[in-house]
Amino acid sequence: MDLRNFSIARDILYLSGALTGIAGGYILSLFRKNVSIHARNRLLTLIFVAFSGVLAAFSAAILVSQGDIFSSGALFFAAGACIPVFALAVLFPRTVTYSLILAGGLLVVWLGYSFLRFPLVAEGRPSLVYVYHKGDNAYSIRISTEPAKKRDRAGQVGDRADKIDSPSASAGLSSGPVGDKAAAVTFQINGSQPPLDIKGFLIGFHPHCPLIGGTERGLVTLIRQGNEILYRAPYPENPPLKTWYSRLGSLGIVFQEIEGTIPLDAIPQGTNLAISFADKALSLQFSR
Repeated sequence: MDLRNFSIARDILYLSGALTGIAGGYILSLFRKNVSIHARNRLLTLIFVAFSGVLAAFSAAILVSQGDIFSSGALFFAAGACIPVFALAVLFPRTVTYSLILAGGLLVVWLGYSFLRFPLVAEGRPSLVYVYHKGDNAYSIRISTEPAKKRDRAGQVGDRADKIDSPSASAGLSSGPVGDKAAAVTFQINGSQPPLDIKGFLIGFHPHCPLIGGTERGLVTLIRQGNEILYRAPYPENPPLKTWYSRLGSLGIVFQEIEGTIPLDAIPQGTNLAISFADKALSLQFSR
C-alpha cells in the first residue's frame, strides 16, 4: 500500500474511533437523571447516526487500504484512544470540548510555524536546490525557500529561472536578496572556485500521526563555497523549536541535520543537478 492510500485509510480509521467515542458519550448520557422523553429520543437518533458513521468510516478505511490496514495493530490502539477522549467531550462539553478546541488550535499554530512552512521533501516533488551548468564554469543555482506553488512545480533552473516571481541577482559569488515570501531565489556562481558545501535540515513525522504522518519537510539553510557564504536561509539556521523536536523523538517526530559537498566539475555542461534530502544525506539526480 502506497503512502497516500495509507494516510487516507489511517485518518478515516481515526475518524471511526472518534465517532465511536461520540456514540459512547451519547449512550452514557441516556443514564443521566432528569432526561426528558424528547431528549432521550434525540439522543437515540444521534446514537444511530454516529454508529452509521462508524460503520461507513471503518468500511471506507478497509476499502481504501484494500485490507492492509489490519496489518498495523498500532493504528487500532491509536483509534481506540480516541474513544474515551470524545466520549468525555460529549459528557462534559464545557470542560473537555473547549480544552480540545484550544489544544487543536495551538497544535495547528505550532505545525504551521515549525513544519508546514517548509518545502515538502518527497518523491515526485520539486527538489530543494537545482544547480545548472551553463558552460564556461558558469552555474545557476535555484533554491526553494517555501512550499511549492502550482506555478513553480517544474523546478527548472538556468535561463528559465528568470521567469520565476522571486528575487534574483547575478553578481559574482553574491546572491540576491531573499524576501520572506519568495518561492525561490536564484543566483550565478563561478565554477572554478571550490566545491559547494550545503547544509540543511529535515523534519519528519511517524506514519501513524494523523493528517501529517509519513511526510517530511526540509530546508537548505546554508550554501558555502570555500570561505564565501553564497546563501543563508531567511529562517534561522537552526529551525525554531529544535530543542522540542529532539525531546519529542519518542512520539515519532524526527529531526535531522544534513550536510554535504557538491563538486561542481562533476556536473556536465547543459545538465541540471537536483539536490534533495534523503536518509540523512544529500540526494542527487541529474537531468537535461
